[in-house]
Amino acid sequence: MSRQFLLNRLLGMDQDQLVIHNEVESLEKVPDWTVEDVVKWLKKVGFGEYISVFEQCGVDGDILLLLKDKDIKDDLQMKNGIIRKRFLRELKNLRKSCDYSCCNGSDVANFLSRIGADFREYTYNLVSKDMSVDFMKKLGVGDLQDMMKEAGIENIVHQHKIVEAVNCVDEEFQSNDSIDSSETSYDVYLTYPRSNGAELASLIKMQLELRGISVFSDSHESIHLNKHNLRLIQETKHFVLILPPGGLDSCLLQNTGSEKLHLEIVAALASDANIVPVTDNFQWPDQEELHHDVLAVSYFNCVRWVHDYQDACIAKLERFLRGENFLKVDSPFSTLGRISLARSRKSSGVSTPHARSRRCSSPLNTSLLTNLLMVPRSVRKSNLSLVSNDSGLEYN
Repeated sequence: MSRQFLLNRLLGMDQDQLVIHNEVESLEKVPDWTVEDVVKWLKKVGFGEYISVFEQCGVDGDILLLLKDKDIKDDLQMKNGIIRKRFLRELKNLRKSCDYSCCNGSDVANFLSRIGADFREYTYNLVSKDMSVDFMKKLGVGDLQDMMKEAGIENIVHQHKIVEAVNCVDEEFQSNDSIDSSETSYDVYLTYPRSNGAELASLIKMQLELRGISVFSDSHESIHLNKHNLRLIQETKHFVLILPPGGLDSCLLQNTGSEKLHLEIVAALASDANIVPVTDNFQWPDQEELHHDVLAVSYFNCVRWVHDYQDACIAKLERFLRGENFLKVDSPFSTLGRISLARSRKSSGVSTPHARSRRCSSPLNTSLLTNLLMVPRSVRKSNLSLVSNDSGLEYN
């Protein structure tokens, strides 16, 4: 079978997964918005005619997030009911998608996302009333409902669902500055090179949290891997690695120092995490250029990030993390036929054959690679992707 045939199969692999093109939106820290930022948003969503009244009333990000229908009608002179519904729809989308880390609201946002994507819009209502998850756990049902109503959560069904979620909340939703066993746990440890990749990491973190997947991502202010982060890597099931151009430069043999990203990858490999590299215009280094202790990272199934199709990329990443059955994998080492990616903590998305160790530091030999790429006639018409130019391995 020719390499061109395999590449053609690869290039056509995701056509059924592509969705309508959406413009890439950057995360907005709306609570910190000035009046000028609100004005820009009004223009963007098509409500420029109301700019003067928003400016006159001094509506900044803090006020915008807490606006109610009555405020919009009486104070902002939006009398037409249909127009108000349109505005509230745009405001709801903004509340659901903005970054709440600037007001210490990430834990609350993640907790609400677990209940449902629509519940994330209530994040700032709760944060503005200092209603953390820990605080809500201490309240009785009646007091909690009263406080939610006071905070602007008027939907009774949503109130009951939040109460149920609080009663069932697990340790993974709680914030704790200590590093003992009761500290917050996460579904995903997300990291990226210190010099690049922060914006894409923030976007992916927010999108995964909207889908109910809890994510830890360090600020990268420190260049060292501390004990707290090391323990998180060891206890977190999935390890998402953002790889922009030059993303593995710190792991090259020519760099003698052990930088943070290098140590994070080594720790993830040692703990048998499900590593999912997300490549953004990234070129894998030659195998002989990488440190031996990170060589195995190139054997894992990748998600190739395409900015024009970010929704499809996120959906594919989510399927890798949730371990859906019959998922087509992006790797030259996928086994023939359909496979299940539902895995235990010790069984990850590595694409090397089962007989080989995940921690094997040497590349697969040529004869084994040739055998893996020989496709029987019976499966040539299947949708299985057999080869990926996202892998860290090359063919001669």
